[in-house]
Amino acid sequence: MTNFGYVGKMLSVNLTTREIKREPFPFELAKDFVGDFGMSVRLAYDLIKPGIDPLSPENVILIGAGPFAGTGVPGPSRTNCVTKFPMSRTIGLGCGSMSFSSRLKWAGYDHLVITGRAEKPVYLKISDDDIQICDASDLWGKDIFVASDEIWMRYGTDYGVICIGEAGENLVKLAEALIDKNATMGRLGLGAVMGSKNLKLITAGGRKGVRIADRKEFIRLVNELLADIMTWPGREDLIHLGPMQLNFDGLAGITTTKNYMTETFDIDRLREIFGPEVYLEKIKKARLSCQGCPLACRDIWEVREGKHKGLRSYQQGAAFSGGARLLLENFEDHAKYRDTMNRYGIDYFGFTGGVEYLLDLHKRGLVQKDALEGYDGSIEEIVKLIEKVAKRQGIGDTLADGLEGVVRRFGKECEKYGIHIKGTHAFMETRLPKMGCQQFDLAVNPAGPVAGKGGTLNPGKYDPRVTTDTFAAYCDRLAIPKEAMDRILNTPQKVNIARLVRHTQDGYMVFSLLGQCMRPHINQFFTMRKMAELYSAITGVPTNEVELKRAGERAWNLMKVLNVREGFSRKDDMFPQRWFEPLNQGTDHEIPPMDFFATKVLTTDDMNQMLDDYYDERGWDREKGIPTGDKLKDLGLEWVTRDLQAAGILN
Repeated sequence: MTNFGYVGKMLSVNLTTREIKREPFPFELAKDFVGDFGMSVRLAYDLIKPGIDPLSPENVILIGAGPFAGTGVPGPSRTNCVTKFPMSRTIGLGCGSMSFSSRLKWAGYDHLVITGRAEKPVYLKISDDDIQICDASDLWGKDIFVASDEIWMRYGTDYGVICIGEAGENLVKLAEALIDKNATMGRLGLGAVMGSKNLKLITAGGRKGVRIADRKEFIRLVNELLADIMTWPGREDLIHLGPMQLNFDGLAGITTTKNYMTETFDIDRLREIFGPEVYLEKIKKARLSCQGCPLACRDIWEVREGKHKGLRSYQQGAAFSGGARLLLENFEDHAKYRDTMNRYGIDYFGFTGGVEYLLDLHKRGLVQKDALEGYDGSIEEIVKLIEKVAKRQGIGDTLADGLEGVVRRFGKECEKYGIHIKGTHAFMETRLPKMGCQQFDLAVNPAGPVAGKGGTLNPGKYDPRVTTDTFAAYCDRLAIPKEAMDRILNTPQKVNIARLVRHTQDGYMVFSLLGQCMRPHINQFFTMRKMAELYSAITGVPTNEVELKRAGERAWNLMKVLNVREGFSRKDDMFPQRWFEPLNQGTDHEIPPMDFFATKVLTTDDMNQMLDDYYDERGWDREKGIPTGDKLKDLGLEWVTRDLQAAGILN
């Protein structure tokens, strides 16, 4: 392989010894794992030893910049990180967009490996060949926005920044990092991993660029994509509405309250508080784009009136769901709530779910009123509670560790009321949106319930009115073989979601190997074939959609193996009990859990059958829920089989 598409170097930094190594990029591994997440998970197999404490110096942070990063491909903005996460104790993927991956490539590095623990707070500065471990004492204790702005004041705004807040510094398991003050990264506790290493932030910038093997073909392919994107009928709505373009009515219709017990929202009332018209009038200030994106799904916020007047912040994704779940009564309070969590670096899914969980336990008599420390649901009390979590004070110290912290303080009886998978808040349920790819992926994802991943590639994620024809066209876009399409689409339930998820996960991996944005509005333009053509033009290495998707499957299987070594198996791919209970809607109506097209009510037996179908589609051992020796051999991972046999995991 050549340096086309790759810049040919890997940077290793040991924070304990302060040793910095620039090493050749291991192209021999890239033949099977392509780059970015694929390379990270392959390196993690050697570097992350089974059973280590996620917050120990022995844990490793691996950050990749894929072959698309830093090129002119529309939306090559994904930064993927692999580590062992403290919330779930799994090894998996954290990701975010904005500019960091391109900046890392332009500085001359395809990969970054961070090990050890600094004696005092530091930050890592990567500027072409100038690599420095810098004193961060003056940044420690500052929020993410302030610290990131300080870096840009020192070095200029052409640097990408991955930064943690006080939550990460205090080893809060809900802590995440933010990229460029906007994109969240690592909801399972990346912030705490960085904090445990005394690593406040990483900043990268450079001017080396990325070489393209076949520039003429590359430009042709990019121009085709741009033509499709610029003429997409939804483009104007996305530019105008930003996050609100993601189907307000559809998202409002699947939003629950009270720890997933009740659907109480009147859509008209919700529109009065959080609707697109209110958003445009009171909150939206300007558009914000990740590096290389011609669409831009992010917004800059500015509150125009009320007690939070003048507040400026940032938004990605669904603009209102957290505030709706916490029953806030205006968009301005919601903006304050999201801004506070982003500054401290706290996962809003985990925090919001934790608050609902705690209130549910209080209602059941398992948590006494005085333990809530005066929490009354007002924005003032929400902000206080966020601060308590970030600083590990009082009840905030309990919530900082998620389900584990609540059960440890209030008793084992509380555990059954938690909406969790692999010890982590599941942040979604199955009765209003039905059992789709997103919901099923939360249970079987080796890393735990992480937003997106195999559920992002889902033709019915926001619109359950899609037809089986939509799924058929989607299967073709994912390069799913004909025999697999028959298993997926020829079923009494119209679509076998469990079998489909195997392929959406492998497709998601392809985006992750290349460093390509996964948001629905941009990924819809990228077929497996188109990405294979782009990869071939960029790198000069001929490939096709079958080989590329196989690389995605290989990476997914290796991520699974990493977690098999940690003791995870079928017993951990479990659905929350709440998913099987009817959802209250008003006083006289209940909604049961149903399959995607609402052909039948789902039972635990149905869910177990879905697991069987999923493992079968993957070629895994259905009883154990892990890859077989034959599957690993088929993927060229014989060396993994030998290791698992030696450990007594495989026969």
